[in-house]
Amino acid sequence: MRKRYPGIAVRQTLMWRIRRLVPTAAAVLVLGLIWLVPTASVSTTAPNSSPTPGKVANPQRIDYCKPGMSGVRFGTDRNDVLKDWDTLGEIICAGAGDDTIVARYLGTIVFAGQGDDNVNTRQKQPGIANNIQGGDGNDTAIIDKSDNAKGVESVRSMSTSSINRVGSSTDRVGKNAWEYPAVQPRIQCVIVDGERRLLFDPTPEIRAVDSTAQVDWQSVAWSPVLTLWNAQSQRWDFVVQNEWLWDRTYDEQITTFKGNRWRSYKPGSEPWSLWFYAFRPQTFYRVAVYYYHYAEGNVPAHRIYTWVDQYAGEFAAPDGKSCFFPR
Repeated sequence: MRKRYPGIAVRQTLMWRIRRLVPTAAAVLVLGLIWLVPTASVSTTAPNSSPTPGKVANPQRIDYCKPGMSGVRFGTDRNDVLKDWDTLGEIICAGAGDDTIVARYLGTIVFAGQGDDNVNTRQKQPGIANNIQGGDGNDTAIIDKSDNAKGVESVRSMSTSSINRVGSSTDRVGKNAWEYPAVQPRIQCVIVDGERRLLFDPTPEIRAVDSTAQVDWQSVAWSPVLTLWNAQSQRWDFVVQNEWLWDRTYDEQITTFKGNRWRSYKPGSEPWSLWFYAFRPQTFYRVAVYYYHYAEGNVPAHRIYTWVDQYAGEFAAPDGKSCFFPR
C-alpha cells in the first residue's frame, strides 16, 4: 500500500509517493509484547504533529568521480580495459585514454571521461539496467533496451527482447504530474553494547522518477533527523540531523531492485550501518527523514520531509510510532 503526499507546484503538479514496509513476523511478535509504560501523551500527539524541522540545507552537488569516492572503479590516462564486478551500485570512471568499458551487472554506471571510448552494456538477459554518461572525445556504445546513454556520439542498440518493466510503455514527457517513489526505513529500537540505539534496518529505498519510455536514471538522497518528546512543551524537540547520503538509481520500469547503495559525500567514507544514539533514558525518541530527488532532464528537483512511522524491537513504543528506552 502506497501513501501519497502532495508536493510543491513547480509548473507541473508534483506528487510524492511513499510505501510503508510490511512488518516481518519478528516485528509483529515484538510489538505484541506487554508494555507497562504509559504512553498516552505520545500516542495522541505524535500522529497529528508535523516533524520538527532539520537544520541542514538541500544536499550538495554530487561529484561522482571524485578521488576516493566509495564504490568507484577508476581508470588511468592510458588505454584501459575496465569491467564491473557484481557489486551493488558500482560506478566506473574512465580516464583520458581510449578505453574499452564493459558493464555486466544490474545498476552499473559508466562515466566515459576523455578519449575515444568503446562502451558495451549489452547483456543476454533482459532487465539489467545500466547508465552511460559520455565524455570528451568520440565515444561508441552498444546497449540494450534496459540501458540509458547520454552524451555518446554513436549508440547502437542490440536489444532482442523487451525489458522487465511495469506500467505503460508510452512516452511520459510532458506529463503534468510526477511520482517520486520511495520506501520508508524501519527503525529498530535496541540496546547494543550498553548503548541505546535507533537503528535503520532497513534503510530507505528511493527510485528514479519514471518520466520517459526509456529506463530513467536519477540521483537521490536522504537525511534523517532525531527528535525527542518534550513532555513539558508537548512537542518533539530537535536533537541532531545526520549528513545527507546519496545514490544514483533507475526507475520502476525495472522490477528487480537490490536496494540503494548509500554513499557519503565525503571521499573514503561509506555508511555500512546507520543509527542514532539515544543519550537520555525514560524518553521517547522519534525519527523524521528528508527525501530528495535531484533535477534530471525535464523532471524538477523535489524534497519532502515526513515522519518514519514504523518502529520495532524490544524498546519500540506500543503504538509503533517511536522508541522508548526505560533505562
